[in-house]
Amino acid sequence: MDKQERMNTLLDLIDEEYLTKEFYIRYFEEIYKDERKKSLTRTAMEAFDTLSEAFDVILNDENYKVIYHRCKELKEILENVILEYFEEREDHALNEVFTPAEIKEINEDKEFFSAFDEYKQDIFKDLFHKEPKKIYDVAKKYLLDDEKHMSLSEEDIIMEMVKVFDDEYVIGQLAEKFTHIIDNHTKYILEVDEENDEDLTGQADSILMPIGQFDINDYFDIYPFLYEYTGERISLLGDEEGNGEISYWGTYEEYFQNILRDMILGNLGRVFEELNNNRHSDYTILMDRLRIETKDYLNVQKILKESQVLYYELNEFEEGIWTKFAESSAEDLYRKGKKGS
Repeated sequence: MDKQERMNTLLDLIDEEYLTKEFYIRYFEEIYKDERKKSLTRTAMEAFDTLSEAFDVILNDENYKVIYHRCKELKEILENVILEYFEEREDHALNEVFTPAEIKEINEDKEFFSAFDEYKQDIFKDLFHKEPKKIYDVAKKYLLDDEKHMSLSEEDIIMEMVKVFDDEYVIGQLAEKFTHIIDNHTKYILEVDEENDEDLTGQADSILMPIGQFDINDYFDIYPFLYEYTGERISLLGDEEGNGEISYWGTYEEYFQNILRDMILGNLGRVFEELNNNRHSDYTILMDRLRIETKDYLNVQKILKESQVLYYELNEFEEGIWTKFAESSAEDLYRKGKKGS
């Protein structure tokens, strides 16, 4: 195989259709990740005709400083999709395609990879010249089509969790904790700022005053109870200089939400374990698409971070259970807790 044949072989290893699809999907996933946080990124990007134009303006215009760091990160992520693909193809050629003798000749020829590098730059120009809105729409279609042909989808995982998740059992567990609090915990109010004659906020530098035990007769439904203070001081650390440090008095809303979330995540973890054990091939395909390494196949937080679908659907599922709990009659919940305990 002469030099030109080797070069043609190397260039033939580049699958432009595959790379374009990967590039589009990665853009969609990153933008979708921002969308669920109500970010301005997608709106800003789609105001331009090309990715290149969008990044040129956004990264150099003070008017876009609120999304500067996110867009800089997005640009680097997309560049790496291309760079890593070309590096992987080059490694594949040197390790599995060319013979040791050919590799020796390639290493001695400083100009050998010039055409390969030019091809890479052409791909860069082509993909970054695409329209942001079109990339998003096409990638969304790619993913929907992939889901139709997958034997295990993210929606299937949610359905599996719904099957094993017993709403009444969970509400019963929360009811028992509610009943225990009513019967055994102290009720607090925030101290009044006598100088201004105004109630202080829930900041932890204010003082909680105990006012006796809870009385179930004070609550028609549970919603007002959720704003009562637990008496626990919550401290969130800031940076090394102390910037951003927050302390406040915890409420039962936060307390019960954390319990519910832990129960849901625990159920999801058991679903992952079940699928990994009994549908390992299908589960592996799905995890590969989500770019989850084998060591993280049961890492709930890692998987939720990479799967926008699971993250969104799980939040919706949690919100449904929470609404059912928060709208419960206090007396009914109290009786249910008494019965369960």
